[in-house]
Amino acid sequence: MAANSPYPVEAFYFVAQGLRASPAPGVHVTAAVFCWYLHDLALSEYGANAADQLKQWGLHSCRDFGVIVYELVAAGFVRARDEDSIEQFDGVFDFATAFREFHGRPQTQQRPRWRLSTMFAGTTLVAIAAAGVSKAEPNGWIATLFFSWLAVTGAYCGFANLRQRSQGWLLGTLIGFFFALAGAAGFVAVVINARMP
Repeated sequence: MAANSPYPVEAFYFVAQGLRASPAPGVHVTAAVFCWYLHDLALSEYGANAADQLKQWGLHSCRDFGVIVYELVAAGFVRARDEDSIEQFDGVFDFATAFREFHGRPQTQQRPRWRLSTMFAGTTLVAIAAAGVSKAEPNGWIATLFFSWLAVTGAYCGFANLRQRSQGWLLGTLIGFFFALAGAAGFVAVVINARMP
């Protein structure tokens, strides 16, 4: 079916995802509700790149959603009511504004995020420098490296759980910060121990 269509198979798969998530078998969903559902699905799947991803598939308006739905109807995969029409998909929302409004500022203006690999690299340098300043033996270097990584990983996990607030976020946050504190305490203990005569 997609071979005879101007839309790639990914566009059909995306629209079919929306159809499969229908509230219940036999429940009629209006074109407007379905378009907004696909809008939300695109945002949840592709985030700030949702509009660009849909454009890659040739989906530039809600009418394109309707064309695919009616191609599925013609192929016998979906049933439409007599009162349904492809025109009901026209002008449900404007792609140019609907996706932009839900994201606020363009992505280029957003604050850069720290990557875990960058944090580990910086932590490694700090741990080696701290071990060198404190004149620690090679075992002390390994210990400072281990404890600093433990502290960074714990802090990263703690803040990630705190920000997401998904199921179990409180426990994840507490465990993350526990490891962060244990790592920081171990790091300080190794450095102080190495400086003692």
